[in-house]
Amino acid sequence: MKKILLASIAVLSLACGKTPRAEEYGRVDFTVRTQDYVNEAVKSSVSDFASVPSASDFNILVRDAYGTQVYSGAISEWSAETLLSAGEYTVTATYGDSEDEGFSKPAFSGETVFTLQGGQTNPVSIDASLSNCIVKVQASDNFNNYYPDWNFTVTTGLGTSLPFPKGEDRGAFIYAYKFTVSGNLTSQSGAVKTFSKEYQPLSPATCYSLSFDVADVSGSSISISFDEAVETVVLEDIELNN
Repeated sequence: MKKILLASIAVLSLACGKTPRAEEYGRVDFTVRTQDYVNEAVKSSVSDFASVPSASDFNILVRDAYGTQVYSGAISEWSAETLLSAGEYTVTATYGDSEDEGFSKPAFSGETVFTLQGGQTNPVSIDASLSNCIVKVQASDNFNNYYPDWNFTVTTGLGTSLPFPKGEDRGAFIYAYKFTVSGNLTSQSGAVKTFSKEYQPLSPATCYSLSFDVADVSGSSISISFDEAVETVVLEDIELNN
């Protein structure tokens, strides 16, 4: 529900028996520019993994120089005819929730400080970028040949468990804190092995790629490429109940 608090508009001046001067009040027309790109060694965009919100999908929070809330609600419900006292304001634009993790769940945020000039309509644009991050998984042809059956699970720092079975090429949106990737791998001989590896810290507006490959012909270890760093991870045998 939107909340509007205009403690300094002309109505108060009239209530005090004063006629407001035009230069003491102004109007503001808000727009949001959504940043589609994310940081990654290999360039990616949010639109590679999810729909990018339009400007009208955002909520905004407007505060004056004293931190008092002036407006909170959908940007589409903000009226550019609203009168505000001339002065400095901060507007924050948000879309989604960075703690709501999963596929096709991007969250965006941005903030702009602006000075409202009296006697005119002030255009204000807010640049909103991805506030969570993206994790995606891929495997080399050698890896798929050596392990014809595999599945990975990404467990986030918030405890969300996200499955990445073989063939899953989507990117998951997660809170930018940390995650653990674990997996079960079945080799051509039928031997089943497992592993687990934690990665942190993470940064918002970043796409992290986990690339898997075979580390040696013995099959005792695999290599994982993450954020341009390659590590060898030793596999553990899974004891199957007969």
